[in-house]
Amino acid sequence: MIQPKPYPPTDSAEQDAKAVFENLIDRNIVKADIRARDKYPNIDGTIELVDEHQLPIGKFDIQLRSMPVGQTSYVCEASLVAYSTLSTLPVLLICVDSTNKCAYWKHINAAMPEFKGKETQKSFTIHFSTASDGIDQTGAYIQKWIEIARDYQERIARYPMMRSQVANKLELKGIDAKDRELFQKYIDTVNGLFDKEFIAVKELLFPGVWKLGVGIISSDQFHVQYQIYTIPYGDPSPLVCKFDHGFLFTDKWSPNAVSEILTPKEAITNPLRLGTDFILEKVRNVVEKMALPIYGKILSADILIAFVDSYHRLLGISPNLDHYLVQDLAYALNQYLIRMGAAIVRKITQGSGAGFVIDLDWFSNYLATNKIEPIAPSQATVYFSFVSRHFPVKAAFDSLQYLLANKIIEINRPFGRRDLALSPGRNWIWSGYSPENEINSVTRILKHSLEEYSAFVSGNRFHFPNSPYLDSNTAIVFEYEPVGTTSFDGPGLREHHINNTPHTLPKLSVFVRDQKHHCVDTSKFPNIEVDSKVYNAYSSSSSIASFFFQRTPVLNLIYRMLSNDLSRHYNMTILAARF
Repeated sequence: MIQPKPYPPTDSAEQDAKAVFENLIDRNIVKADIRARDKYPNIDGTIELVDEHQLPIGKFDIQLRSMPVGQTSYVCEASLVAYSTLSTLPVLLICVDSTNKCAYWKHINAAMPEFKGKETQKSFTIHFSTASDGIDQTGAYIQKWIEIARDYQERIARYPMMRSQVANKLELKGIDAKDRELFQKYIDTVNGLFDKEFIAVKELLFPGVWKLGVGIISSDQFHVQYQIYTIPYGDPSPLVCKFDHGFLFTDKWSPNAVSEILTPKEAITNPLRLGTDFILEKVRNVVEKMALPIYGKILSADILIAFVDSYHRLLGISPNLDHYLVQDLAYALNQYLIRMGAAIVRKITQGSGAGFVIDLDWFSNYLATNKIEPIAPSQATVYFSFVSRHFPVKAAFDSLQYLLANKIIEINRPFGRRDLALSPGRNWIWSGYSPENEINSVTRILKHSLEEYSAFVSGNRFHFPNSPYLDSNTAIVFEYEPVGTTSFDGPGLREHHINNTPHTLPKLSVFVRDQKHHCVDTSKFPNIEVDSKVYNAYSSSSSIASFFFQRTPVLNLIYRMLSNDLSRHYNMTILAARF
């Protein structure tokens, strides 16, 4: 007898997971629309966040999955990351342990540290932390979702598709055929660099964007005026079109434009150079703001410990320790800080906190002489965000996610704390360190610099085929000059890149230079002596090394190395005093 088709074996578990998830969320704020027994790939529905007036403030695609009892990890298919790059909404993975009635979440994106971005990667493992990723009655998760939604909306709104201008503009009337070809080469250069060499920068600036297009506003014998716009995935818009007018000379600027440019006609005659300059300017802005995602264990520790030292009063954790448990940091950033934020919103606004911006620097100083008790975010409107004029706040959360993703239990302070009393009067940034502490701290960072830089470059998918830091046939020799040994009495750093094709030198060597003993002699450059043996050097440089004594020395060093490679490969000049 023919039997009807049965329900799939996972049906009951999926229904239980849906029920537990919907019971855990705050339904006054989170409106879930989860399709039961659907056959759609990649997602199982959406959730929408609303404010106290029930007005929408953010929306997500979600994939809901059931986990075995007690499990806190999930093997995620790489295809979900691929979907997240195409979706017009941020994507959340929700994993539910129905037996223990608990649920975890993770923002799925190509920059997440668990995902390596390799073409051959079919899946990757996500490890959940209750403090960072739990969905519970405190409502801390809602604040994190709002931050993600707002960040996504701001970036999408900054560069939306220009439908009204692009529609029916394909004929390019009035544009010379030669100019059309030049603009095609120009936009090919722009998209080629973004898609092959600066993938992470594109994802950071233009989420959900397939290509950039160019709209030609005018072109005569003296000048060209054109506008850059975005083309989202799935949108059938042209890469080159004609615009009737622009916004450059009006007092009404369209938020739809990425940029609008008026330039002498000869500029477009070199479309490769013009397109490269456009991209490199975007890259330069990201690098100077130190806005790239964080990869690397010591780099993550460097950023997180500096964050704790600066804002410990808002984190409920002791500053100036040499070691920290990662789970303690996860609780401090994703629970205590958000509870403090909710308390600050309720105290300062005495009502709705929608859109309230919390200045970490101001409130950290305020809490030095005033007391605010943290409260559960569910006890107050949780719509707020954290900012700092002196610290890359997002980098602290990126660092935490990197450590959790790599199951790192404890981190150590990369650069030792001051161990001497400061003298009365004027002190330098490097004052207060004993010679032993100073030298140990700097050499410890330098000895791990190449592995940290490799993790950072690989994670951000940069391609530097001629990087001396990554080339196995180039030896890097660092000479640190401690305080008091240089001509200005501050710290110095000498860096030598040496031909090491025979591999007679280690890939990395670190020496401490003093006034009596020089391990490296460059007097006969490009032939230099290292420990009395002669080698051929590609380059040798000397610089002030005060960046080691600033707030995030490892971050400063990594961006210093990145700037060198960008300059070497693209002839870029990076202006950033910190590194």
